[in-house]
Amino acid sequence: MRNIVSRVLARFGYVKADPEAAYKLNAAAELAERWQHLAPSLPDDYECHMTCGEADSMADLLDAFGYIGAAEYLREVHADHDDDCDDVHHTPCDDCTEQPFVLVA
Repeated sequence: MRNIVSRVLARFGYVKADPEAAYKLNAAAELAERWQHLAPSLPDDYECHMTCGEADSMADLLDAFGYIGAAEYLREVHADHDDDCDDVHHTPCDDCTEQPFVLVA
């Protein structure tokens, strides 16, 4: 019952301070602040290739804390370095845009 009441009150802006949740939120905010400059440069400067999930998670974190430009740039450079033609973020390349060989009679 306590969980139901807490959820209802939270929907109306009444939130009891949860030390563990505050600790996690502060850690996430600090991570976003410290990585806003480094994360987008990882693919270009360090040849550190992220999976789509890793890039999305970091971009979402940056975005959530207001580092929108860093989040967008991270997604762009991830797409530029994504070599798998079947991936969602992959920027089309010669390998995936080649026209099939057609015999003309």
